[in-house]
Amino acid sequence: MEPLFKLILVNLSDAYGLISVSGPDAQSFLQGQLTADIREITSSKHGLGAYCNPKGRIRALFRIFLSENDNNTYYLQLPSSLLPSVLTQLKQVARFSKVTVDDVSQQWQRIGIGFRAPEGAVSTQVLSAIKNSEIFKKFSTVMEAGTVQALHDILILRLAHDYPRFELIGPAESLKPIWDYLTASAKPSDLNAWKCLEIEAGIPEIWPETTEQYLPHVLNLPALGAVSFNKGCYCGQEIVARMEYRGTLKRHLFCATLTDTHTIPLPGTLLYAENNSDEAIGTVVTAAQVSENTVMLLGEGPSDTAS
Repeated sequence: MEPLFKLILVNLSDAYGLISVSGPDAQSFLQGQLTADIREITSSKHGLGAYCNPKGRIRALFRIFLSENDNNTYYLQLPSSLLPSVLTQLKQVARFSKVTVDDVSQQWQRIGIGFRAPEGAVSTQVLSAIKNSEIFKKFSTVMEAGTVQALHDILILRLAHDYPRFELIGPAESLKPIWDYLTASAKPSDLNAWKCLEIEAGIPEIWPETTEQYLPHVLNLPALGAVSFNKGCYCGQEIVARMEYRGTLKRHLFCATLTDTHTIPLPGTLLYAENNSDEAIGTVVTAAQVSENTVMLLGEGPSDTAS
């Protein structure tokens, strides 16, 4: 078989974990905890949502989706390194609701698939390369960013990017044959390749180093649809609403490229202007290695830095 067209193929299962929230109060529970309007998360639509502390600082940023086949269970995806602390916090609050909060990272596996090619080229190339694979018939212009399609026990999430990008989520026994099939014709990429796609799409992430450090506005979450201002109260809502209606945002999210470096800066690392190493102009939100000597990152800093 010919190699797949400019394929980025990443096993996301180790880097990202999943928290399930189930039970009769699952929707109302999450509605009172996260910045997103959980009513907009359906079996056909996923989204982002932040979990803030009472001061409006982000504890965790989730990709949220719903599985109707699993008793209307909501799933929260986040970096595995942040999952234990967030799981503990959610369980403490969940004691007062009819919900069950669990770590289901091992039950559900994740595969990231991206294509550095226009939409039409992807559809033509992939479908011609894998004519008999039902899963890839879903990779078409029918799916828009933010949508979900179910194929048996696998969920296909279309993610934001200028080029087609997807995440496959499902039981290990269902995803392993697909992974084996893909890796027979394409070499898997490392996590850096996936993080580059996230950065290019302007999707920030919260890591242990930056938990409870940023307000949602600083990371552009309202523009990403991750904050609702008419859903009612949630943890940190008063601070977030005040920033929206009365505050002046002095720090913004921006994308930058570092050259002549072999080191990927950790989240929270201070950034300095090239001609002034005495005063920090911002911090690293997330970063990834583009090539041997180049790093791409999302950072946050003053408004004039973002421009």
